[in-house]
Amino acid sequence: MYLEIIETDEDPIEVAYNNLKIADMLHNLELFTYAKIGYFKNFPHHTPQDLERYLRFNNFSTYLIATKPRPPNGINYKLARIDNTECRYECIISCHQYAMRELLENWPSYNDNFDALHYAGDIVLLDDKSVENLGKAKKRFKWRSSNNGQK
Repeated sequence: MYLEIIETDEDPIEVAYNNLKIADMLHNLELFTYAKIGYFKNFPHHTPQDLERYLRFNNFSTYLIATKPRPPNGINYKLARIDNTECRYECIISCHQYAMRELLENWPSYNDNFDALHYAGDIVLLDDKSVENLGKAKKRFKWRSSNNGQK
């Protein structure tokens, strides 16, 4: 996928919301990941729970799921949000037709997942060796976030 960064006079918050909407309509994990980054750059103190609330209020088919991190061996990491708040769970994106089923494989209920999203963030690699090891691991198996078979 080719993404182009363009200069615009549009409100960056509206751009972030629009990017989330397009990524959701396309069920595109990679695009949604970038849109999620744009959202958190505009709202650095929001949590994945805040974004999930927005997704549900606007009838998105994409879900955010709080999971225990399971990175490949050889990865030195921490869990944090864009504002560097340390977290307990990894926030993964599920943007396919079985997203709710995937959520319920990780939690007894939607509400349990929603509560855990307040404590969720992303894997932040802590050294260059981890970046190299992650690159090798991604070639060996499908990474954890799911999206209708796309890689």
